[in-house]
Amino acid sequence: MSKLLLPITIVLFLSISNNKLQAQERSFGIKGGAAGYQLTSELGDFSSTSDRKIAFEAGIFGEFPINRLLAIQPEVVFVQKGGEETSQSLGSSSVTLNYIDVPLLLKINAPVDGSLQPFIFGGPYAGYLIEATSDSEGESQDLTEFLNDIHYGIKVGVGLNIGPVLIDARYDMGFANLYKEDEELDGFDGDFEFTTTGFVLSLGLRF
Repeated sequence: MSKLLLPITIVLFLSISNNKLQAQERSFGIKGGAAGYQLTSELGDFSSTSDRKIAFEAGIFGEFPINRLLAIQPEVVFVQKGGEETSQSLGSSSVTLNYIDVPLLLKINAPVDGSLQPFIFGGPYAGYLIEATSDSEGESQDLTEFLNDIHYGIKVGVGLNIGPVLIDARYDMGFANLYKEDEELDGFDGDFEFTTTGFVLSLGLRF
C-alpha cells in the first residue's frame, strides 16, 4: 500500500495544479487604440527620421496562463505605420504603411490580489505588408512594390488589468529593412535602410 502512496500523491498534485491553471481560464479578446509611428531612412553616414504619424491599431488576442504570474499572449492586429514631413518648400507629405502584425508576447503579472493588476510584457512579432502609399500635397502614389512584404521586430510595454478590461502602452521597434534592394543605389556609399518605430496606446476587452 505504501508503494502506491507516492504515485497517488503525484497524481493528486498534478490534478490540483491543473485545476488551478484551468481556474485561471484562458481568454480571448478584442483590442484597439491609437498608434504613433516614425520612419527612419539611412544611406551611408546620412540618417533622417520623420515626424510621428498618428493612426490606429485594432485586432484580436488570446491569453494563455502558465501560472499565476506568467501568461502567453498571441495577437493578430491591423496597424497603420508610417511617418509625416512638413516643410515650407515642399509642403506636407506622409507615408502610410498598412500591416497585419502577429506578436507573440510573454506577459508577467504583478503578484497582487484584487481587480487591478499591473503587468509588463514583451516579445517578437512578424508583420505582413498589405499596402503602402505616399501622399504629397493631395497626390497619392502606391509604394507597395518598392517594399518588402515581411518585416519583424519586438514589442515591449506595460499595462493594467481592470477586471475584464485591459489598458496597455507599448513600444514597437522594427528590425527589418523595409526597402527592397535596388541596383540604382549601387553607386552610393552604403546600403539604403528604411525602418520603423512607434508607440501604441490601446484598450482591450477579454471574454
